[in-house]
This record gives sequence, structure tokens and C-alpha cells, in this order.
Amino acid sequence: MASDISYYLLQFFNSLDYFAVALLFSFLIWEIIRFSKVIDPEWLKDLYPEGGNMVDYALFSIAIISFIFIKFNTKILVTIPYKSTVALIFTIALLLVPIIIILGLAGRFFSRMDAKLSFPAFIVNFILDFTHSVFHICFGVIVLSAASLILSIFM
Repeated sequence: MASDISYYLLQFFNSLDYFAVALLFSFLIWEIIRFSKVIDPEWLKDLYPEGGNMVDYALFSIAIISFIFIKFNTKILVTIPYKSTVALIFTIALLLVPIIIILGLAGRFFSRMDAKLSFPAFIVNFILDFTHSVFHICFGVIVLSAASLILSIFM
């Protein structure tokens, strides 16, 4: 079983570039819609929290720094799956973080249904909520990878 987990974690670490691209595109979609006046402001009501853009910029910066850190330390990253404690913690965290974020997306989906929005506003809100959830999942994956890399140095 440990060798299977190690194999899948190695495959996962090789695919971090895709997460970085998804992080970039989801961030751009979220921010372009925020600053452009293409979509009716009534459709975007209660979608963007006050001061939330600074949090998104900070998360994006942390994710980019973490990704660069990972790319400079790939030799150490390859050894992580063979350290049983770190691999177990990392595997559990990688399974739980996206589930928690997706449950948050489902909660926002049902709260938008209760808000009795028009259908186009509901679709726009759902698509933007989805891209923001993708942003948070990619952020979590990249930062967890960097954190496990730092943790593995001390174990």
C-alpha cells in the first residue's frame, strides 16, 4: 500500500504545473469580471465581498512563491512519498481540502437558489463561484505541496 501511495504522490507532484496554470486562469477570470463593466452589476451583487480582492491577491502571491519554491527544490520533493509520516499527512490533507472547498461551493449554490436570483444572474454567480473554488483548490494544493516540502526537510 505504501508503494502505491508513493507512486501516486510522485505522479501528483509531476502534475503541479497544471495546478499552477489552473490557478492563474481562475484568478484572471475572477479578477477580470470584478474590474470589467461587461456584466450587469445587479448580477454580481453579493458575489464579491468587501476587501476580498486583497485576500485573493495575497493568496495568489503566496501560491506563486510556493510554486517557485517547489520548482527549485524538486529533488527533495521526489523523496517525500517515501517518508511515511509526511506522505500520510499529505495524502489526508489533499483529500480533505478539496472536499471542504467543494462543500462550500455547494453551500453557496444553495444559498444562491434561495436568493431568488434571475436565471442569468444565477448562472453567472455559479460560474464565478466555481472559478473561485478552483482558485482555492489550486492554492491549497500548491501551498500544501510546499508545506510538505518544508516539513520533510525536518523529518
